[in-house]
Amino acid sequence: IDGNVYSFDKRGMKNVLERHHPKYWNGSVKKSQSFLDKNISISEIQDIASQVINQNRSKVSSIGANGVGQIFGNVNGVDYVLGLNRGRIGQLYPA
Repeated sequence: IDGNVYSFDKRGMKNVLERHHPKYWNGSVKKSQSFLDKNISISEIQDIASQVINQNRSKVSSIGANGVGQIFGNVNGVDYVLGLNRGRIGQLYPA
């Protein structure tokens, strides 16, 4: 977006899986804990992230490749929160 590349690297995916995927959950709980569908695949998670980013191109552009922020989107009737941190996706979970 605007010449910037946003990556969903292993560290970001590990965070999503360990915090929000029932099969990989590390047991940590925040004030409000949400989970992805237990049958969702890694490629489906990547696709959801891509769709949420594309739904929020102007907001992603305003956050920029060096910024930090959250965006919100809806994929297949499920609301998601996606966190960007200096050009990386580090957070994705059902709202």
